Amino acid sequence: MQPARALGLTLGGLPASGQGRRNDMGTQIRWTGRVVSGLGVAARWTTLDWFRAAIERLFGFKPVPGTLNAIAEGDRQELDRLLLTAGTVLVPPAEDICCSLVLPAHVARGVRSHPVVLLRPMVYGYNPAQVEFLAPVRLREALELRDGDEIVITIGDNAPAQKWIAADSSRARSDWATSRPSRQ
Repeated sequence: MQPARALGLTLGGLPASGQGRRNDMGTQIRWTGRVVSGLGVAARWTTLDWFRAAIERLFGFKPVPGTLNAIAEGDRQELDRLLLTAGTVLVPPAEDICCSLVLPAHVARGVRSHPVVLLRPMVYGYNPAQVEFLAPVRLREALELRDGDEIVITIGDNAPAQKWIAADSSRARSDWATSRPSRQ
């Protein structure tokens, strides 16, 4: 594991030696959602060193490449509130990468459940009903999920241990540039 400072991470709200987030779910709020296929964009940036270091620092694991995508059903007002008040903002090292909101959650299908990180890219035009999940395992396999399957999303209503984390562009820009496909 590379130290956070070597990757140019700035931790908002915690000293560099901070312990990251509590795993306490406290008051729990639940939604249902339907699994959908994503565009494949997350598979690239979830492998970047600065991103993986930030997720490990905040949540204690390195995510597998990619995300599980779902469309949240019902009233999403509380979900949006939690993203804004309980989420942590990941600030990327370069202007051509979007910021994201992340917070701890659980995803379940039937009796199977897995702790995850709910991720919402801050991109203009992004479907407000769509949510993405990071995990140390492939969630489709671990929870035996296919497109259209219903999942239960549980989020704890807790204050974040830190509100933002930023990567230093002078140290982390090159790994994004080398991982992107060319635009032709």
